[in-house]
Amino acid sequence: MRTYGAKRTPLQVDGDGHFAGAVVAWRDISKRKLAEAKLIEAESRYREVVDAAREVVFQLDVTGAWQFLSPSWKEVTGYEVAEGVGRNYLEFVHLEDREATRAAAQSVLNQQRPSIRELTAFERRREDAMVEISASLSRDRGDTSREGLGRLTT
Repeated sequence: MRTYGAKRTPLQVDGDGHFAGAVVAWRDISKRKLAEAKLIEAESRYREVVDAAREVVFQLDVTGAWQFLSPSWKEVTGYEVAEGVGRNYLEFVHLEDREATRAAAQSVLNQQRPSIRELTAFERRREDAMVEISASLSRDRGDTSREGLGRLTT
């Protein structure tokens, strides 16, 4: 089955304010629609994997604020996802481990290390837990730091 898109352009209005007609151009957009459907399906499969993972998959902005936390965040930390998103990751690191964790993350931002894998105490709602933080920096095409990507594992 083919899918077509139409573009309509009205012709000039006559002196009484009436349209004199329109030009309509049709084009086959089947390939684009198929590609869109495949992308939606791939995103759905990816979301299922992330949602089912026992580790927390996360995304940080360059200031260290959580931008994305997978649903396992609640199981690992005891906090709702909405309570974490927008807050700085260091707010959840145990006070005694904050400086070492911050320094490790900064070394990635400064391009001294390609990634980090640190064991740190993480403050949970009910009790603290040791978690392993694995993270790396994502860059845009201009090689500008864009975000941190990683996972937390208990």
